[in-house]
Amino acid sequence: MDVGKKKTSLSPKERASAINRWAEAGQFVRDSREKYGISARGLGAEIDVSGNYISEIERGIKPASDPVIREIAQILKFDEADLFKLYGKPTLRAQEELEGSDKLNDILESISKNVDSKDIKDDIYEEFAKIADKYIK
Repeated sequence: MDVGKKKTSLSPKERASAINRWAEAGQFVRDSREKYGISARGLGAEIDVSGNYISEIERGIKPASDPVIREIAQILKFDEADLFKLYGKPTLRAQEELEGSDKLNDILESISKNVDSKDIKDDIYEEFAKIADKYIK
């Protein structure tokens, strides 16, 4: 891949991983929906999408959009972070935090540019989590 060019397609391995995440997330949605006795069509009507789209999400054919993830979580009464994590995506709250913090964006950009080792990145994030926990708890 050329430096500076945006990656536009997934490798076969990345595509397979994404499909597996979609399937797992979809099963989570289906299990949650069935727990409340709501049909796919009924859930879709509540969030103004088609029942077919809900079905495609549940079968892992399509991922849910971020706003749909949030609405599904609200209706089915689970933490949206659980579904975002299954999709391997940052939550809308995290995205909103990033959009509102130049400093946080700068830190993450610096780590992304300057640290190649996943282990070192994990160590940095672990230290960051420890510092955050001091102030949150």
